[in-house]
Amino acid sequence: MKFSSFKNWLVEKFTEDDVDPVKSMGIGAKVVYYEFKPYTMLAPSAGDRYYDLIITGNTFNIKDLIKRAGFKWSDVNKGWRSKTPKRLNIWQKQAPELFKQIEKNSGYVIEKRKNPDNPDSPAIEGWDISEYPHIDDGIGQKVYIKLVGDQFPVVILMGKGTYTSRELLKYFKFRFDKEKHGWVKSYNKSEIDEIVTILKQSNYEIIDYRNGR
Repeated sequence: MKFSSFKNWLVEKFTEDDVDPVKSMGIGAKVVYYEFKPYTMLAPSAGDRYYDLIITGNTFNIKDLIKRAGFKWSDVNKGWRSKTPKRLNIWQKQAPELFKQIEKNSGYVIEKRKNPDNPDSPAIEGWDISEYPHIDDGIGQKVYIKLVGDQFPVVILMGKGTYTSRELLKYFKFRFDKEKHGWVKSYNKSEIDEIVTILKQSNYEIIDYRNGR
């Protein structure tokens, strides 16, 4: 497709049905995550559980908006926590108002956080989950994959690309080892193959020293 034709296609696509190019293609997205955590100070009855709403991600430039909406910073959650817990049916009405205000700011996208430690967190309709955390484009960045040990092999991911893709590595429960200068975890071949696929799709250059293991 010639550039002029491609440009016309983009104009048509992003004016048709008010399509948002940031949400549609992830162009320059500033991702803000939310999740609900049960409020344990109130003993819930059936169907009457209270939840705190936690907001994390790229929130620095919108912190005043989040504060005005009734949130305070939580070091424990490494994000913004609602000052008042509420029933889920209340959040289903109120959270979309805040999400819409956030997404009015250029480039911002709201997604449910995929947290293996909180798998039962409810979703807000229209703002569901992405399969993996957002990572920056990896053009020109390398990720080296090495294995150490035989009986109980450990995989080490190294290189500049591991910095910009660190949220993905954290999601897969890697930890950074200062002595090894890399991200380490017990080796699981299918998991590493999955990570390699994700990184390659985001234009990272993979140097794989596993030798078929």
